[in-house]
Amino acid sequence: MKTVNLFTLIYLAILFSPNYHAFGLNGGVNCAACTCVVALLEQLSVIHNDTVINSLEKLCGYFPSTFKNICNDFAVVFGPELINNIWHQNSDLDNKWRQRNNFIVKIDQSHTSLDADICKLPVYSVAMTQALIQTMTDSVYIRPIDNDVEEDSNCNGIKGKDPSTGKAYEDIFCSQSQMRGVVVLGDSVSAHFHLPREWFNTSEFSKAVFKQLPFVLENEFDWPEMSYATGFMNNTYTNINHGPMESVYNKLYKRNHCNHRDYQNIAVNGARSSSMADTIVKSLYRNITTDYPLIIFLALIGNDVCNGHPDTFAHMTTPEEMRNNTLRTLNYLDTTLPKGSHVFLVGLADGRTLYNSLHNRIHPLGSLRNDITYTDFYDYLNCLERANQLSAVLKDIGNKQAKSFKNFNLYFADNPLAQALTAEVVWSNLVTQYPDVIGPVNTNNDKIREIFGDQGGYI
Repeated sequence: MKTVNLFTLIYLAILFSPNYHAFGLNGGVNCAACTCVVALLEQLSVIHNDTVINSLEKLCGYFPSTFKNICNDFAVVFGPELINNIWHQNSDLDNKWRQRNNFIVKIDQSHTSLDADICKLPVYSVAMTQALIQTMTDSVYIRPIDNDVEEDSNCNGIKGKDPSTGKAYEDIFCSQSQMRGVVVLGDSVSAHFHLPREWFNTSEFSKAVFKQLPFVLENEFDWPEMSYATGFMNNTYTNINHGPMESVYNKLYKRNHCNHRDYQNIAVNGARSSSMADTIVKSLYRNITTDYPLIIFLALIGNDVCNGHPDTFAHMTTPEEMRNNTLRTLNYLDTTLPKGSHVFLVGLADGRTLYNSLHNRIHPLGSLRNDITYTDFYDYLNCLERANQLSAVLKDIGNKQAKSFKNFNLYFADNPLAQALTAEVVWSNLVTQYPDVIGPVNTNNDKIREIFGDQGGYI
């Protein structure tokens, strides 16, 4: 939650590269990244009554030592260009792009001449190597070997046998409990991608806010351990990640302790229906004959409309492509899921819901002057207009092909936003509308807790 400033600074060098393809609505993320960095530096200079260059150095000073060096190298190489070409008063910039008393500045790339290669910065490779390390929060689950009398082969924390009867605890507590696991196949939303407000509010900058920079960067800003689908840990980073953790997996575990650790979070930042069908879905592991069934959420929230091409609309996924890609994914799942599984197609995010909820609220970037709303900040990222059309395709597939697959039932679910709240809404719907999907309450839960405690936790 604290890396966004460093990450954006590094990103600045990338986005000025002539070969760089912008993300967002017709290059919107370019504008967003530039605007964000310039605004943060300007605000720091106001708060500390200092120059922008000194504010850049001050910003670097908030980072842990390794990343402080990276930031300083960036400042040395790109600082002069950043100031001369972006921040200094430029009549053409003034006339075309300056808004709100020099606060929000949209950058015209024709005014920049940054041609240094950021990859040649001394410690750049360290940062990017760490950024490419992806931590997976998933479990491989199998039926217990020899009822786990000797070992906990399925990792659910239950093993051994009752000394009075000689029967295996797995057999006593779990064999009739209708065990099942949870998988999410998705994008950054399901990975719980999170940027903290503290990174956009210069009045909250501190070394404490940036202390977990290495951890966050290594995980690519994702917190799958707190995802609405597979979350399993309470929030321990309360200064940068706010709110409680709740998940479908956590509720399924509370319902049946034999389901302990049976989850897979296969969510990739930027995933869309084509990449899901081509590669991502094939990361799912389940033995079709020996493993327990799964509850799967196929949740691609927005990248089929928001994409990494300069002409955003021309590269949006069409309804026909959405249908074909989704059916390819479903057909693959039918070859790998154990019989009795359930798959939910989750609709795309509804831009109207986002707008109605946030358009008048002050974005953290505007906290200093209370002059930037979410509408201002995301104006150039607004590319969700096709979402309803693609959601309609998913709904049509869910309705018409609910019973078309031999190993799973298929459903459609509207998209509820917000992580912990999403888990509550989804679970409530499962309990009231699809009780067969989640299975019965295990009446042995208290006995499992008494004998096995937290079943080994998650370490």
